[in-house]
Amino acid sequence: MKKLMYILVVLLATLSFSIKFINKNQNDINTLNEVSYGLVNKISDKENYRIIIENESLENNKRFLDELLKLCKSNKYILATSQLLNTDSSTIKKINYIYDRDNIILKYLNENYGYKVEAVSLENGYITTDINDTKASGYLKATSSIYLDGDVYEYTNFNNFISELRNVNNYIIYNIYNEDIKEVEKNIADIADGLINYTPLDSEEEYEEQIEYIQDIYIILIISVIALLICIINEFLKLKKEVGVVKLLGYSKKDIFYNFFFQFVLRIISIFVIVNVVLWMIFVGSFSKSGIIFIKDILSNSLLFVLVFIITVIGCYLMLVRNINIKKSVNYDILLKISFLFKNIITILLCIIVFYSFVDIWAIGNETSLLLAKKEIYDKYYRVENMADDPNAMKTLLKEKDTLACFFYSEGGAETELPYIIVNRNYLDLYLDEYKDVKSPALLVPEAYKGEILDQYKDGTDCEVFYLKKHHIYQNLISNNHDNIKDPIILLSDGTDGDIKYNYSNLLLSNNKEMSYYRNLVSEYIDADQIRLVNASDLINDTLSYYTIPTVVKLFLYMSIYLIVYSIIIYIYMKLYFSQKAKELSLKKLLGYDFFRRYKEIYGINLIAYLLPFSINVFLLKNNILITLIVLMFMVFFEIIIESIMIMNFDKKTTVNLLKGSDE
Repeated sequence: MKKLMYILVVLLATLSFSIKFINKNQNDINTLNEVSYGLVNKISDKENYRIIIENESLENNKRFLDELLKLCKSNKYILATSQLLNTDSSTIKKINYIYDRDNIILKYLNENYGYKVEAVSLENGYITTDINDTKASGYLKATSSIYLDGDVYEYTNFNNFISELRNVNNYIIYNIYNEDIKEVEKNIADIADGLINYTPLDSEEEYEEQIEYIQDIYIILIISVIALLICIINEFLKLKKEVGVVKLLGYSKKDIFYNFFFQFVLRIISIFVIVNVVLWMIFVGSFSKSGIIFIKDILSNSLLFVLVFIITVIGCYLMLVRNINIKKSVNYDILLKISFLFKNIITILLCIIVFYSFVDIWAIGNETSLLLAKKEIYDKYYRVENMADDPNAMKTLLKEKDTLACFFYSEGGAETELPYIIVNRNYLDLYLDEYKDVKSPALLVPEAYKGEILDQYKDGTDCEVFYLKKHHIYQNLISNNHDNIKDPIILLSDGTDGDIKYNYSNLLLSNNKEMSYYRNLVSEYIDADQIRLVNASDLINDTLSYYTIPTVVKLFLYMSIYLIVYSIIIYIYMKLYFSQKAKELSLKKLLGYDFFRRYKEIYGINLIAYLLPFSINVFLLKNNILITLIVLMFMVFFEIIIESIMIMNFDKKTTVNLLKGSDE
């Protein structure tokens, strides 16, 4: 089993590295992303007072910001905000504007991620994750640039925000940090009085690290550790007679340990360390500050592995040297029972995992088909990604002949008792041809909701109510989520009269006109240069590239690893089974027992064991019976194939070895 142990050690090293790598990079991204609103809480004793300002004039905003900055300077407050800029259809630049007199944010970023940072203060320039930015005063490097996904994080002086501020900002969140939060609250109220309206946000919000723990990796890791321990115990049990003989020959315990254990221990530890080093060179390969910090992480991993492994080996060594009877054959019965129990636990676990993976893949397939069904529509439209929430500008765009608008209330965060959407004529015509003559505003209600109070769904309009007899499923054509709603209440609103029911994110604009056309159309009301339009079809491509394909690949990757580990578990169990039953099976073969009669026991026991995962899936977890049966049939077929190959191989070897006098 030594080769098998080496494989397991390589797997363990890879898995432990992956866990540290994923968590470290996710922590990097979280840190870089939350500099303006959460980092200060973690690295100092200051608390955060958060306010949001919406739909205020540019003049009032600038006057308020001037006063706010004066307040922060005179009271040593830290002040921060941020804004997102779309650089192209797939990448984003997040600019963090910071006033920090003591430069605690800059010092922290430099100590953990700094690369050629020349600025001692953000007043002297800006720092960025974009290494190609020649104007920057320094750069930040995450452990792996892959996790940045092309996005750029920039950190600059707060004065730049004031100079760049435009009325296109739909809302602005300011973060003010100080030890005395009540003092900040009072001072903000004083300077805002009569100047600007703001809304305090939850100041008690905790900023916890959003580390993405991959549960699948942890499960595989635990399984692999147990499998390795069983292999180690089995390997040393095989040494029982050899150790007994050399002990009788006068070898000391030190000599026995060196000859039988030390080289093995050294080889296993070397494999683990070398794998980690190779992986670090492949996936990090940089002696940046974050890269060096990550080296410390994998060193702690290695030390933990070494400690557990050495304790296990020493335990096995002590059992061997203290309890030796060279005449007595090794009894694998207890180890075989443990292995059998372990194999069946893994079988249960794997069946559940395969079931949910199958369900996930099925769901992704359905989501993808729904997404692709939108393509014909998306090919005709622009999507609005940034625009000031000006009612006149919105009305102008809604009056355009081909503009499509829909607002799924379930996405908006508002609570309604019944499913509810607000759409314009162009959206409704995609689904309900028979209501082309219905004028806006109107309320279309499924017959199932007759008798319900409908006032809250009329949104203050005096609209006529129509009842729908047929069932329909409506897709959210705006969102990149894959949601749809079955039989909602529909408010038909063109949005040109009364209150505006939509914002820019609820619109699709026909691409039979140039982007400049729409900018010119609303330039009278807003800063049109800040309007961002993208081809709606890019949404499909991005979803497929960044969600669908990676998710499917990840599922298949984890399934493959699970099945490989499961194959190893089966191998270990079969190896122990043959070690314990070798004489009995060989004798049956010599007496003329056919293949089935010799091995019906092991096939029968293993097949019966599948009744438990079936019961757990169906009766405890209430999972679909048909899918459960499909999964179990796959698992049974997989196990029978592997076991049959191993049985035929072991059957031949054990018979020959037994005739030669070997225990195996």
